Amino acid sequence: MSSIRSNIALNTVNTITSVLFPVITFPYAARVLMPDGIGTISFLNGIISYIVLITSLGIPLYAVKKISEVRDNEVLRNRTVLEILTLNALLCIAGYIIVGLLARLVPEIHARSEIFYALSLSILFTTIGVEWFYQAIEDFKYITVRAVIVRTAAAACLFIFVRTPADLLNYAFITVGSTIGNNIINFWHLRKYKIFAPGNGFSISLTKISSHLKPALMVFSITAISSIYLSLNSVMLGFMATESEVGLFAAATKITQIAITVIFSAGTVLLPRFANLEATGNITEFKSLSEKALNLSLMLSLPIVAGLMILSSPIILIFCGADYRSSITLLVLNSPMIFFSTISFLTGIQILYPKGKIYIVVWSACAGAVVNLLINFLLIPHYGAKGAAVSIVIAELTVLTVQLIWGRKYLPFSVSRIFELRYYIATFVMVAALLPVVLFTNLSNIALLLIVPFAGMLIYFVCLLAAHDKLSSELFRRLCGRTHC
Repeated sequence: MSSIRSNIALNTVNTITSVLFPVITFPYAARVLMPDGIGTISFLNGIISYIVLITSLGIPLYAVKKISEVRDNEVLRNRTVLEILTLNALLCIAGYIIVGLLARLVPEIHARSEIFYALSLSILFTTIGVEWFYQAIEDFKYITVRAVIVRTAAAACLFIFVRTPADLLNYAFITVGSTIGNNIINFWHLRKYKIFAPGNGFSISLTKISSHLKPALMVFSITAISSIYLSLNSVMLGFMATESEVGLFAAATKITQIAITVIFSAGTVLLPRFANLEATGNITEFKSLSEKALNLSLMLSLPIVAGLMILSSPIILIFCGADYRSSITLLVLNSPMIFFSTISFLTGIQILYPKGKIYIVVWSACAGAVVNLLINFLLIPHYGAKGAAVSIVIAELTVLTVQLIWGRKYLPFSVSRIFELRYYIATFVMVAALLPVVLFTNLSNIALLLIVPFAGMLIYFVCLLAAHDKLSSELFRRLCGRTHC
């Protein structure tokens, strides 16, 4: 089995390529397909993502835990994989019944049924992909190598087969292929582990298969609510506004999601450590690590939010093109959700979940979903994509507020620590120094994106070092140690 250090390194490579793929491909697709085309894909894919969520039924997360428990017993492991696969296949059939009904009965979907059916391939690929198996046995080398190859091939296909707005169906197939099309390879690769060998003693037993249903449903309740923010706004915009509005909103949210992915990847590796410290009762170390994680969350999220807001114009114009100029305002409105999401990820997933307080995380997500839904109904008819952008920020704030109020006695740090002034002051100084450069100079958009982030990072960390911030000082010492400064 691979070491934890190598697994972290491989996971980092996988995360970086997952971030680079949309950075490289979305600007091209946005310019070729225009807001209407991107809006169509976002609207239909949002609906498909809900069906995938239903047909997955929490199985991916549940299966990782279940297979991990029996991975050293090959016969029992393989039998469990086949049982879970069978359950997933039955749910997949139900999913395609839903797809067929929607394509026939909903006019907005029926008019684009070819694209809808193409995107629905993700349901099948998710079922046969068994990504959870490779995660459970910690085959991160295979996961990373396969993902890099498939993303590279998908990017090449995009530039070859998507040339005009009429190539929307091609883009739909590539969208599926770039995300989970590699699951075909996953299924074929199962032969290496003799999953389908006759000696596994597998027989169709509804009792055995259904035994996985209840624990998977418990995980599903968390996954279902958490995924609402990824698709609900695009779907509601598609029904209540125009496809162009969906495309403009998708452009802004694509950028914020990239930023969130980068921040979360830095914090995700801490989750197993938190769980271990809680299980072993090492409260002192748990508290110390929590405080460092909070400082890291503040240090990363605040300047990223500020940077996206002051650079919203060059980012949108370079990343998406002049046709998405209206997305500039949407990016400004949408950016604060990065901060709220980062802190709630820390308090909810990294602290409350390992402490066994998952019900607080679930109810906070429920509160956010209800707020998101209500505000969408109020604002989208009048303000379109701007209303959706405001809605998702308020929803994320609601999630964080519920966690802080309800779960404050379980947090190893005071809630007031979230308002550590040095990070806010350093961010303010950075913005005050750079905003005139953005507003009152004649630098090109490319020059701004090359100069301002670097200068902002320098100003920000100098301010933190001047304030004797321990985390910044530690990072500076390590950097100097490696570069012999």
